[in-house]
Amino acid sequence: MNAHPWHSHLMAGHWYSHLPVELQNSLLAMSRLRRLSPGERLFERGDPPCGIYAVLEGAVRVGSVSEQGKEALLSVVEAPHWFGEICLFDGQPRTHDAVGVGQCTLLHLPHAALLKFLEEHPCYWRHLALLMSH
Repeated sequence: MNAHPWHSHLMAGHWYSHLPVELQNSLLAMSRLRRLSPGERLFERGDPPCGIYAVLEGAVRVGSVSEQGKEALLSVVEAPHWFGEICLFDGQPRTHDAVGVGQCTLLHLPHAALLKFLEEHPCYWRHLALLMSH
């Protein structure tokens, strides 16, 4: 059984719960907790890749705002779902804004640490690719 305090929260999610235990442990070991205040921006369109995130508590609104100020909502990500993985694959700047909805607690897997891990363990790339299909 995993002793990480957020393991059971994450196990409620389809993607994470189907990962090999070794990968779950590695992801938790490199993770950091991040808290957002209501309306606080996690990242915005054009920002460099910063990693992937799991919502542990609260929610994150992902979308974009046009030059005219009109918001296009892509999704509201709630616990225990993950987001931000596309930048891991294409290395391109963020395509959307991510903003906390209410008080929000996230698990953050930093971009550089995750890429280094995947370089050392290329067999896990497929598992990260599956995240994009959820």
